[in-house]
Amino acid sequence: VCPLAPAIHRCAVRRTMAGPIPEVFNDQMHPIGAERKSIMERMHSVTVGNERRPYPAGTPFRNIAEDFQPQYASDILLVERNGKLCELCKTLDRDCTLKMLTIQDKPGMQTYERSAIFLLLKAFYDVLGHDRIDRISVEYSLSHALFLLPSGRFQLDQALLEQVECRMKALADKAIPI
Repeated sequence: VCPLAPAIHRCAVRRTMAGPIPEVFNDQMHPIGAERKSIMERMHSVTVGNERRPYPAGTPFRNIAEDFQPQYASDILLVERNGKLCELCKTLDRDCTLKMLTIQDKPGMQTYERSAIFLLLKAFYDVLGHDRIDRISVEYSLSHALFLLPSGRFQLDQALLEQVECRMKALADKAIPI
């Protein structure tokens, strides 16, 4: 569920409503607002390992992972809900069994690598600008390294790589969820 969905829906309703648009358009006036509130008030049972805890519907998996983080040596990167991988930004909508996944697990390592690739791409575009890059693609992996093929109006040299690395570190320091 997109976190912007209610706002997008309210905008769509505003455009299609006949008559003047009220100054305050809150969830009480929103036809789905009452339903969303009742979902938020519901509690769900979450089982992690041998431990079961209640959480309100709509709780992000990130919050649940934080509660269990002390039991893990590595950072929890995603969860497996009833056998399906879920990112930590997703929210609780039913009773479930969660398995916390870290970099020690194959899906956790793949998630980490994927995030690093997104960070690398963002850093390249920030440093060079969209107008100078035609394409940057991850072609294949070799052992524990990735082969990237950049193309555009720039010279790929050590100075550029150092700028990209510096930008990646700055972005990582901000700890913005991907």
